[in-house]
Amino acid sequence: PRPGTGSGRSRGGGGGGGGKTRPRKSPMRRAAPWIALSVVVVTLLVLGGVGYYFYRTYLHPPDYSGPGTGEVTVHISSGETATDVGEQLFKLGVVASVRAFSNAAKNSGKGASLETGYYRLHKHMAATLAFAMLLKPSSRVQLTIFVPPGLRLYELIDLLGKDTGNLKGYEAAIKDTSQLGLPSYAKGNPQGYLFPDTYTVQPGTSPIEVLKEMVKAYNDQVGSLNLAAVAAKDQVSESDIIKTASIVQAEGQRPQDLPKIARVIYNRLNDGMFLGLDSTVLYALHSRAGDVTRAQTTGTKSPYNTYLHSGLPPGPIDSPGAAAIKAAM
Repeated sequence: PRPGTGSGRSRGGGGGGGGKTRPRKSPMRRAAPWIALSVVVVTLLVLGGVGYYFYRTYLHPPDYSGPGTGEVTVHISSGETATDVGEQLFKLGVVASVRAFSNAAKNSGKGASLETGYYRLHKHMAATLAFAMLLKPSSRVQLTIFVPPGLRLYELIDLLGKDTGNLKGYEAAIKDTSQLGLPSYAKGNPQGYLFPDTYTVQPGTSPIEVLKEMVKAYNDQVGSLNLAAVAAKDQVSESDIIKTASIVQAEGQRPQDLPKIARVIYNRLNDGMFLGLDSTVLYALHSRAGDVTRAQTTGTKSPYNTYLHSGLPPGPIDSPGAAAIKAAM
């Protein structure tokens, strides 16, 4: 050995084993197990979340228990599905979730049985109870209006306005006669063509729709009685029959008297006599008095004064019922 170099060191350096040193692991290799573990954990969390969502959304969605409290008005429109109704109920706080209601409808086997209309339900109801309540007729919110025969137009509008709380709406609607569906022989005058009957009015129904329904009821009634055919056979106008029916309605008290009153009217008309009826004068005076005075029969200049004007008055004086129409026919 060269002087000063020593004899115990090998040229290869390193420790006494003479082996090779191990290469150091890169940061990515050291992190790989943790990345794999993280992927597994995230996957499990995602699967767990999906499973929980499926369970809570489809198998066991949020739902209230019990019949609920308070009152909520629900409107089911034409064509709405159980899911559509469920969305409305959820927004109104009736049910805890749309899915709970949809499940209740599906499980009942009557999901397609929901009918249009307004219903009174409660807040925080169990979905099955909410669905069952929508099938009960007693849950419907509706207004029943009885329109008796013999009302004059202004009286009829007052009645509808009072019962619905919308007098101004009906006063405006009755002026829009072109929308009512009146028969052509009415010549735009709705007096006498709003049929007296019992009507069911849903909340939110516009006055014009109610009036159209009453005219439709008139058209259906005279259609079933074959008014047009009878008028043609007897060579009398349909409007004259309805005018006569309105007078019969105003003059008669008992059903059995109505045909007799009709005969009196036709006999006077055929003989060329004045009808001379208090009912037509009272109509002109907007009065409901029991009779008229001589001064009223001579001083009332209205064409409805049948003491001064021959023939039938210009139009009906009230809304006649089916019995009066039959008597006039």
